[in-house]
Amino acid sequence: MGQMGISGYAQSHSDLGGYTTAFHPPTMANSSGAIGRSAEILGRWGELAAVSSAVFRSHEGNVPEVNAQFYSNSSTYSYYAYNARMFKSLGPYRRQVLNTESKTRGWPLLRMAVLYHPDDAKARQISYQSFYLGADLYVAPVLDPQTTKLNVYLPGTDRHRTYTHVWSGKTYHAGQTVRVDAPYGKPAMFVVNHARSPQLDVFLNFVRKENGTVIRV
Repeated sequence: MGQMGISGYAQSHSDLGGYTTAFHPPTMANSSGAIGRSAEILGRWGELAAVSSAVFRSHEGNVPEVNAQFYSNSSTYSYYAYNARMFKSLGPYRRQVLNTESKTRGWPLLRMAVLYHPDDAKARQISYQSFYLGADLYVAPVLDPQTTKLNVYLPGTDRHRTYTHVWSGKTYHAGQTVRVDAPYGKPAMFVVNHARSPQLDVFLNFVRKENGTVIRV
């Protein structure tokens, strides 16, 4: 999605949980050889969908029976509902970005860090790790299984540039790598330079309301 954005596509998205099921040679334990998606992958992908694009769309996949679905059990359903609420809370902010920068300049909603920091060599190396959502939010989704802490590089050569972790309220300066908690339902997200707007406040109200919510897989 980042590559599409830098190529001129203002909007993009992925199927929540992915679509294509891969296969390896069948075994006694797995006669079909299908590599299904776990409930954890489904939930974390839901987080990514909520904070990266203008579309929140689930898909059973091309082999539904081997994949965890949002309706599989109460835990997957609750995780999906939580991610949907997070997506909804970002709606006013997304709409503001799409109606202004995307409409007038063609800027994508999801922006690779190098767009803002061409002079930061490390920003060129993290395109698959983190991104900006508009100009005011910086996001590092959880991509690896059984991961609840993340090392996140905060791009920029201006040491006055700040990143405030939305879940803890801690503020960091650009040009450093920080380690933050990222339990289920809480991807690493930062407000850039203490940005505030009525649209962004809707998301920050969600953060305050749901910060104590515990997601189980």
